[in-house]
Amino acid sequence: MMEEREDTVEEEEDVLIPSVLSTARALIEFQSNLEQEYKKEEVDFDTFYETEFKQKDLIETILDLYTAMRNQRRQAFQSPASDYLEFIEKNIGKKDAIEALQAAEKNWDHFMKELDDCMKAKWQEGEKEYVDVIDIGHVKVTDCENDKTVALRDILSTKYGRCALFVLIRYYGCPVCFAHVRALVDRAKEFETKCANIIIVCRGTKEGGAKWKQLTGVTFPVLADEQSEFVRSLHFGASIWDLCNMAVFHWRAKVRAVGDTEYRGYVEDKLHDFYQLGGDIIVDAKGKLISVYKSKSTTDRPSVDELLKFIPNFDQPALNNPSRKPSVAACQQLLTTAAVNNPRSKSLQYAWRKADEQQFKYCDYSSAKPQTESSTNVT
Repeated sequence: MMEEREDTVEEEEDVLIPSVLSTARALIEFQSNLEQEYKKEEVDFDTFYETEFKQKDLIETILDLYTAMRNQRRQAFQSPASDYLEFIEKNIGKKDAIEALQAAEKNWDHFMKELDDCMKAKWQEGEKEYVDVIDIGHVKVTDCENDKTVALRDILSTKYGRCALFVLIRYYGCPVCFAHVRALVDRAKEFETKCANIIIVCRGTKEGGAKWKQLTGVTFPVLADEQSEFVRSLHFGASIWDLCNMAVFHWRAKVRAVGDTEYRGYVEDKLHDFYQLGGDIIVDAKGKLISVYKSKSTTDRPSVDELLKFIPNFDQPALNNPSRKPSVAACQQLLTTAAVNNPRSKSLQYAWRKADEQQFKYCDYSSAKPQTESSTNVT
């Protein structure tokens, strides 16, 4: 039995070693080509990122190599692909082949971290141009459900609500983004109470957005940022490291090798940028940024409680601008006028819209009651 086991191990090593070595060589070659372009004196990093990572689909190329390694052993010996790494470490962990691959992977991770730091530096440069008001008239997106181009100004009209929470998802099918959206769906009524609309935005096509909305059953509006106007206007970041480190490649290859689905609800889209980071932006009806949360990694998202905290109630001013609170007398007069002119529209939402038109945006309505002519004392 011992001799049979030794023969089997030798056969497995004979099959795997060429595959491991070819993967190591390919990884070294990819890195060498990237470094050659990256270290050119006249290199434009935006062009480098667009060409080498997005257009050449580097992630899929490397994933194919690692998936092939796992599948090769699985097909040859009919053993679970999930045991691949354990087998390597146990049987040929000290061999030249695996050492070569481990060295190549270590160098690759180091280089990806260097590139990621460069991207963050460029992102921070964009942050210097940060403004607290977004140009809602010029930033345009596509309404996926109605198939039409709209400006943010149209979406932020006071007839729809006091403010809007824009949720930037990384791509149609991002599991972390979808979990975040589901959490918002579960507590949507709390946002409705504050007259805050929740709107999904993605760097993708309108067709992809419509399909994703249908697949997931999400009822929030979905906007396609086909020209990247929304993403560029707020300088959202991106991360090479989160998608191109070796731990991620091994995990995804393992899932693929057993035929499992990596991302449920995923929609193929030609405009997807998998390196794009997400974020949550709260904007009032005038385009003023109430809260800006930009994800620092692909798994970073604010909690629902954090987002609700930044949306003012009817009876309180905006958290970032407490000075904008008119007197109760001003609110009283405004609500009285609204009730007289429109006796059938006495809701607080209507009153707020009228208040917004007269610059009384965050009124304390709780202590101001509308008076009608019939209730006014006549002496």
